[in-house]
Amino acid sequence: MATLQQQHGTIDREIVSELISLVPEEWNCALLTIERLDQPDGERLRLVIDSPERRQEVVGASDELSQLAFDLHDVFRRAASKVWRKVIYRLDRDGEDWTYRAEFEY
Repeated sequence: MATLQQQHGTIDREIVSELISLVPEEWNCALLTIERLDQPDGERLRLVIDSPERRQEVVGASDELSQLAFDLHDVFRRAASKVWRKVIYRLDRDGEDWTYRAEFEY
């Protein structure tokens, strides 16, 4: 069975790929914040896509991106005693390619 790092690494790459497909071509960087919210009727995830460059285009999460966020949450729920409260993905364009990093807050 794959380790937690292997499982969430795969989902990370899928999230990044989907995010790249959503942001406008003019963007050189993007932030995706996934926040876990405890509600009386259960947990919810809030996804926000922002431009650190202060671009004005509004970008919403796709159904695919939302599903990947839930998949990420489920991987941690099954494998770890502690599930993140927030994940922030930062993407930066590097020529024709993109680089990313993910920061998990517990």
